[in-house]
Order: sequence, then C-alpha cells, then structure tokens
Amino acid sequence: MKEKVCCIFGAGEYFGAEKAPENAFIIAADAGINACEKQGLQPDVIIGDFDSLGHPLTGENVITLPKIKDDTDTIAAVKYGLEKGFQTFIFFGCTGGRLSHTVANIQTLTYLAKHGATGYLTDKEEVATVTCKGINFDKDCTGFLSVFAVEGDAVISEYGLKYTLEHGILREDFPLGVSNEFIGEKAVLKVHTGSVLVILSAGNHILEEIK
Repeated sequence: MKEKVCCIFGAGEYFGAEKAPENAFIIAADAGINACEKQGLQPDVIIGDFDSLGHPLTGENVITLPKIKDDTDTIAAVKYGLEKGFQTFIFFGCTGGRLSHTVANIQTLTYLAKHGATGYLTDKEEVATVTCKGINFDKDCTGFLSVFAVEGDAVISEYGLKYTLEHGILREDFPLGVSNEFIGEKAVLKVHTGSVLVILSAGNHILEEIK
C-alpha cells in the first residue's frame, strides 16, 4: 500500500489544534467520533464498545467490540491499522481525563514500537513517542526534550542539545533524562540498548526515526 498516516481519534481531551494530515486514514475510537464530527471529518472506520459514546452505532464502517475484553478501544484501533499495513500513527484526544487511560495509551506507543511501527501521542503542550532505535531532530526544534526508560534500563546518547550524553544509562526508577533543551542545532537521540519514551514540546518536527 502507499504509505499513509493512520490517525486515531479518542474520547479524551481536545485543545483545538488537532489536525489530521491530508489523506490520512482516520479511525474514531468510541466517542472519538464526536471530535471527528466537530471537525467535519468522516472516519474510515469507527471502532469501540461505545460505552464512552453512550449509545451503539451501526453502519458498514462500524466495528462493534464486546464490552468485556482485554483490548482497549485504542489498542483495537491500532491492531486494525497494523493489519491494514500502516506504519505511522497519530493519536488525538488520547490524553487527559482519566490518568489510567493516558498511561494505557503511552503503553500503546510501546506496543507499536515492538511491532515495527511508530506512534505519536499528542497533547496540548507536548507530543510523545517510543523508540528502540533513536530519532533525528530538525535544527528548528525548540523547547524541551525528555527521555525515559521503558521495559527496563536503556543506554542512550544525546547530541546537539543543551546537555550531551554519551552512552548514558537511563533507569526505570530515576528520571535522569527529563527536560533537556534544544539549542538551534540538529539534534540526535541514539538508543544503544532498550526502549525509551520520548516527550518533546508540541509543534516540533521530527526528521526521522533512526533506522
């Protein structure tokens, strides 16, 4: 398939700046359909048990999930997107509200990374992703960059930032990687071992994940 972005609209908080890329494949997860309708978007697929929405939906593009299940509506949407061949996912309305749901969606980023895909979880002030390889950042990036170990300790290097790090060890139980800063140079995060959660100020452009 031609490379496209899969955008998943959730039932969390929205801030008015959410915009799906042109020609994106759109999945509404449960009450995420409300946000789509407000933006005049017609989802390609609507997935959920519709407990958040409050009433069932029907239609050719509706996939109704059982209310008792292991998968969250968001994970179900991700699995659908992966089956369709998508490798890049953007999540809107998947933070805020219940903290447990936000944490679940952060874990979903790890799920994507382990399946060879990339997810970007958007919030009002920041965007998060998980990588086990690393990321190149544009020189125009501004604000903060924080990196946290997930699934055990990680070894990383950071260049082109206010604080450089050479094969530093990030541990699960200590936030060493919080609040580094962009300084107007091309920056690089290399992950030598492990996986990391990367959170940076919203509006920044990630050049590419390191292959």
